[in-house]
Amino acid sequence: MASTIVWTSLPAGIRRDRRSGAWLARISVVVSPRLDVAAGATASLSDFPAFLEWPKAVGGIAFGLRVSDGVRVVSETPLRPASPAGIAPDVGAWRTIFGADTPVRAFDPPEDPSKAGTRMLAYDSRGVVREVRDLYARTLRREAGMTTALPGPERFVGKSVPGGALRVEELLARWKRTEDPLERFALYHCRVGSPGPMPRRQSPEDDREFHRMLGALGTHPHLLRKLGLVLDFTLPAADLGLDGSVREPRLRVVPVDARLGSAAHACPWTAVEHDPDAEGSYRTFTVAHEGWVRRHGLLFLGGDRVSAVQEQHEPRRPDAASARTPRLRLA
Repeated sequence: MASTIVWTSLPAGIRRDRRSGAWLARISVVVSPRLDVAAGATASLSDFPAFLEWPKAVGGIAFGLRVSDGVRVVSETPLRPASPAGIAPDVGAWRTIFGADTPVRAFDPPEDPSKAGTRMLAYDSRGVVREVRDLYARTLRREAGMTTALPGPERFVGKSVPGGALRVEELLARWKRTEDPLERFALYHCRVGSPGPMPRRQSPEDDREFHRMLGALGTHPHLLRKLGLVLDFTLPAADLGLDGSVREPRLRVVPVDARLGSAAHACPWTAVEHDPDAEGSYRTFTVAHEGWVRRHGLLFLGGDRVSAVQEQHEPRRPDAASARTPRLRLA
């Protein structure tokens, strides 16, 4: 059966070697297998021989680093994984989690909330700060006898905060009726009631499905390295080919002569920021942040021109309405 393996390269910092004084750059590669199964069908991991003992299979692959300026490849460097001590890929760890009978279904990519027609809720954090600041100022003026014009507490914690849980439809209706930042702040943090019983899973095997298990491991970087799903590469910074002459550098690590059956390989380019100043005490080697400038290794936000806006994604599916996803964005 066919499959696709996505190799995503992520710059993971740069440090000076204590003995030689040379700068060493680290690149981590995230391995994302996407096994191809007919829609509605169920296969087993034994149908994909390369993944029966993945740590052994990935251990026999050579890699190469490609650096590009966005138009052409400017340098190529051979690489070998250099796992941190104690967490090299381990076949035993893989077999403990993934057996030959592990069920495999068609890879179902997660829904992109920004493109799936979902509701995006975001209150004005700057407006909330302004309201709270004004409340403190008015309180001080009242205590000093300067004024008695102070809104009651219900302005901040009374009618703005719904009692109990709201259904999604009621929350969205109240959201549309107001532009007040404090009321939207309260609605944003309001507990949403359950839309009903969650659908039953198709079978108990769903919890053991290969792609679902990979997703569940996403927050365990140590284990991912033991399973050969995150590979680390260390190389002299001088070998990166980023000497400052490349204006918009991109890099990717690609498998070379990988014999993994009929598997196809996808190796996306990663835009990076790299400080070529070898005389400094701190250097930057990280994923590029478009439109921002880094100063001393930190993201320079531009002072008063920038504010943090907290967003909340309302899933389109009714059965997932209680799983709202909050995130921060800069505005």
